[in-house]
Amino acid sequence: MRLRRTIIALLTALSFMFAVCQLSSASDDAPEMPPELRRILYIASYSGSYGWSSSVRSGFCSALRDELPREQLSFDVVELDTFENGLLTPSNERISLLRNQLNDERYDLIVCADNPAADLFLDNKLHMPADTPLVFCGYNGTPGDPRLLASGSGTYGILMPDNIFANIQLGLRLLPMTNTVVVITDGGADGISQSRRLNDELRLLRKVNIVQLRGDRMSTEEMLQTLSEMPRDTFAVYANW
Repeated sequence: MRLRRTIIALLTALSFMFAVCQLSSASDDAPEMPPELRRILYIASYSGSYGWSSSVRSGFCSALRDELPREQLSFDVVELDTFENGLLTPSNERISLLRNQLNDERYDLIVCADNPAADLFLDNKLHMPADTPLVFCGYNGTPGDPRLLASGSGTYGILMPDNIFANIQLGLRLLPMTNTVVVITDGGADGISQSRRLNDELRLLRKVNIVQLRGDRMSTEEMLQTLSEMPRDTFAVYANW
């Protein structure tokens, strides 16, 4: 898990290098001028106490500080806390506060970590300030998503690799007598996106019964009860639950 977080942090660094070039180009053109402070808004979908979230943020900060001196960078961090609020989506109060912040402050770069944060802009609940690049990272989605295609040239990012289907294929090779595969996803934006993407891929599997336990449709108790009732020739894939 620690290695996986490190790899994702490195991928995250690549996702905003294009935007970093925009941030650093002005100082290259006029080296005799005092360095301009670059203001960055980092919007985290989850709390910093969540290991995944803190690893992605650490990778982002490390990569930026490799490009620009620390004294030229100013970070504002907003945590949407979608796990802790029990809703698995940003609360209306946090969205309103963030909207006011975007209206009152000027940023050189906005970064959205994971689906809940990025979806605020992709679904037009929040609007990007003019001429401000947006970087998303840790995003579960498909390259053909019309929202991504319509996001414009100022948007950069890397989609999360889809490994659920590959894990199912691996499990079937290791356990060829399997008749049922259970895929468990949470009820947040990441889990819903994973379920949608998985639906397209599952058409390729015709020899086994696929059961999806989705947190947006079932309570934790219902998911555990259903899982306990599965036949013995079953294996489960815990996607992000």
